[in-house]
Amino acid sequence: MEILKINKLSMYRLFYISLYLLIVVTGNSQLSNELNFRFLPASLVDPFNRSLSYGFEYTINPERSFITDISFMFSVLDENTGLGHSANGLGLKAEYRYYLQDRLKTSHSTFLGIRGQLAFRDFDVEYKFARADSNLVFDDYYEDSVGVLKTSAGINMVLGYEYQHKRYAFQIFTGIGIKYINVQQSGRINKEDKHYHPHPDWPIYYWVNRPGDRISLNIPLCCSISYRI
Repeated sequence: MEILKINKLSMYRLFYISLYLLIVVTGNSQLSNELNFRFLPASLVDPFNRSLSYGFEYTINPERSFITDISFMFSVLDENTGLGHSANGLGLKAEYRYYLQDRLKTSHSTFLGIRGQLAFRDFDVEYKFARADSNLVFDDYYEDSVGVLKTSAGINMVLGYEYQHKRYAFQIFTGIGIKYINVQQSGRINKEDKHYHPHPDWPIYYWVNRPGDRISLNIPLCCSISYRI
């Protein structure tokens, strides 16, 4: 757990150092000097990574910008489905974006980007487990309180659309990329036992937090509302 605290502190420092450097760089730009505050409402209802997410977009010129977002993940736990088990943590994102139209001349624009992300989650939850030699009979399971430490990092190519109205802008974007995930579970009665859930319609909420390392496909779908400061 101490390693997680150090990682969080380091990421906070990196985020604010990057923020300072970007303000200095864009402040000296002769082409366009805009700072947009971003809010991502869809993150509040994301079933896997529910969070309060906001950030800034720093305009380098009318076609290029740099974005930083921070997410404070929280748990909304449903005891029957496990909804929210992948929450409680901190997420950071950074994106370099290229607009295909001059944003000073039109209110509509499409954009391409490359987006990197880091996330740390540290939470406790009660899981059901079946013994390693069990045939998963309905009554043959037990509950155990488990600590989950989950770290992920990924990179995506992004495609999106923006509509501007006065000082406001609405953006929607998707993409494709890969994500590395590491999950560590602590405090288990027996590490050899298997996750078990008596509701077969909801196995994914346990599957996403199974221990170990893995690489997965990542396809984000996001929307944001921004305000030009």
